[in-house]
Parts: sequence; C-alpha cells; structure tokens
Amino acid sequence: MTKKADKPEGVEKVVEHSEVHRKNRIVIGATLGFLLVMAVLSAYFWVTRHSVDPYRLFTPLLIAGWVVWRAGSKFTCEADGKLLRFTKTGPFGGVKVYEVQYRDIDGIFPYRPKLMSIIKTRRTFRLHSALDGRPVWAIAYEAPGRRGRPENRRIYFKPGDAMLAFLHTRLPNKVWASEEEVFARKVAAGK
Repeated sequence: MTKKADKPEGVEKVVEHSEVHRKNRIVIGATLGFLLVMAVLSAYFWVTRHSVDPYRLFTPLLIAGWVVWRAGSKFTCEADGKLLRFTKTGPFGGVKVYEVQYRDIDGIFPYRPKLMSIIKTRRTFRLHSALDGRPVWAIAYEAPGRRGRPENRRIYFKPGDAMLAFLHTRLPNKVWASEEEVFARKVAAGK
C-alpha cells in the first residue's frame, strides 16, 4: 500500500494507509502453508484410515482463517482538525470506522508488551495489519460506555513519522509520552 508521508506546512489533514512489508508477507505465507499442510494431512488420514478426528482437521483451518483475517485487513488512519478516524476494511469486504476526538485522548505512546498495564482499559482495538512492519503505538483515551459511564479504551496502531508529527502539533504534551506519564496526568486530572 502507499502512504502520504510528507506533510507540507499548513495542511490540516494527514492520511496514512497500512503498509505491506515483504518479510512479514513471507512469514504469514509460511504459516498459512504449514496450516494448510496440516489440514491436508488430517484429511488424508481421515480418508485412508477411516478415523474421524474433527479437531485435528478443523483446528488448522480455523487458525488459518484467523491468520487470513488478521493479515488481510487494510487500515487507513486519518487525522484532521478535530479527530482521528480509523477505517478498517476486512479481507471479505466489511468496513468498520472508529473515531476518537482529540479532547478524549489521554496520551499516545510507543507500545511495550507487559504482563499488566498501568492503565486499566475496558476495550482494546488492534487497528493495524500484521503485514505492516512499523512499530506499534498505543492511544489511551476515554469514551462513554454502557449506561453512559466513562471507560478507558486503547487503540493499537502503526503510524508513520508524518502522522506522529501532525498529532504532536494537535496534542503537544500527549504524543511521545510514556505510559507512566499518561497515567500520572490522568490521576492528577482526577479522571
């Protein structure tokens, strides 16, 4: 996919698309090939030995379906004057749009895998392609949940340098922060 990486001065909108990196495509292809071989061998043993083991046959197919869904989705991140908009296009044609207002964002920080996060989140959305080789970033934000009660949410995405620079101009103290700084600001604000 292509992305609009250069943002001239004065532009009020940045749009980035998910990228496909060759190394990730090879890894996903090898994984799908392995799962397909497992399913074919299971079907072969089912036919020749007349032993029915549906778990051995359908488990690789289910995992392969999940891998196709995860790798085949395409994502568009659009930042304008008021909000961030993520558009997810699934491999089978479904489109879903996620919007986050700038005023609701607590922070944008590089994602670091941990056993437990400092910020307890109610919902987490992974809005990045498995084929995209860029580093993962997290957006911590607050949104109304069920019955109107506010809940903490998180979005994982893979932005480019132009997107991060644009977001830094819109949210000066909230981009390139650590998760600990985001949490400290949230506690200090009483959210």
